[in-house]
Amino acid sequence: MTRKPPPGDQTQAESWEDAAEAQVANPTMILDDTLEDCLFAEGDAVDHFQVIRLLGRGGMGEVYLARDTTLRRKVALKVI
Repeated sequence: MTRKPPPGDQTQAESWEDAAEAQVANPTMILDDTLEDCLFAEGDAVDHFQVIRLLGRGGMGEVYLARDTTLRRKVALKVI
């Protein structure tokens, strides 16, 4: 468990946990400027997966939040 600085203590940069919480609260915060050149759009079907949104991208590809329509659950779909 990581200790968080007391409220109002701005001497340290945000921890990775705080940054992750902020991104979960606003998932397009980091990706707003890159959404137009994504491989898939919201609602696209890839085999039996329904794309919900882009989670991230890197040197090896993109990762999407998708719904597996066969198993009826959310999955991460990595496209290389």
